[in-house]
Amino acid sequence: MVIAGTFFNNGLSSAGAPLGLITGTSWTNSATGTIRFELGGTIPGTNFDQFRLTGPATVNGTADLALANGFVPVPGNTFTCIVTSARSGVFTNLTFSGGYEFSALYTPTTVVFRAENRLPTVNLTVLNGNTQLVCTEFKLLATASDVGGSITNLLILQDGSTVANANNLNSVIGTGESDFPLDVTFVAQATDDQGGKSWATQTVALTTSPLHFLQMGGKRNGGVFKFCMTGETGSNYMVFATTNIVEPTTNWTQLGLMENTNGIWRFYDHGTVTNRPYRFYRALQVP
Repeated sequence: MVIAGTFFNNGLSSAGAPLGLITGTSWTNSATGTIRFELGGTIPGTNFDQFRLTGPATVNGTADLALANGFVPVPGNTFTCIVTSARSGVFTNLTFSGGYEFSALYTPTTVVFRAENRLPTVNLTVLNGNTQLVCTEFKLLATASDVGGSITNLLILQDGSTVANANNLNSVIGTGESDFPLDVTFVAQATDDQGGKSWATQTVALTTSPLHFLQMGGKRNGGVFKFCMTGETGSNYMVFATTNIVEPTTNWTQLGLMENTNGIWRFYDHGTVTNRPYRFYRALQVP
């Protein structure tokens, strides 16, 4: 492709279509401009995008580097993507796709990108499916690998908070939970021995049981047992427990009121009977 005069990029443009050589007089990438260079090999203008200019180039904004045609560089491969009579400025931001990190090298007449590190591969799986019940703990499995080195850290985050973290391991299991029927996003982050990072995400849809159905949340630290319930707006619910389900109702012990937040009622049973084989619960509406 030949560009007559000055090419000014203030948005998103690609240096090739999809791979190729662009010749022209001068080129400017603004502070808000993004230029994409696709890299499909090591031959300039043929296997990867290149600008060749008879005049000056003003470099700014973002360079987005994308691998093409199944090409995978090795560390140290260089790609001279801009050749000009005079280069001024630098890219303020480098972005990558295709699982590789690059650095930018600047000379008075060129901009060269260098392959630095093949990023780790990371996967995140929600065990037993991506639809879960509120109030109930569920497990997530993160796995990672690194072709050019090793995994130094692997973690799982829920809404920015760490739920699992492992050093020098290729897998980690975390526990997720939410008390409310919302979509919750989990992120797995893998870091390799060169500081490269990759991410994987999973969204879990939290659903509720029918109205007035006690959803058992399971045993927690210290022997605490948790359960939740969808209730009626404006109502209060008293929790009762027994170790013998047989009537009369006088066998039931009053434990306390359920806590209500955003239409979900919760209760934490800290236990009034020790060494019990079973415990049964009921919640009754009270004034």
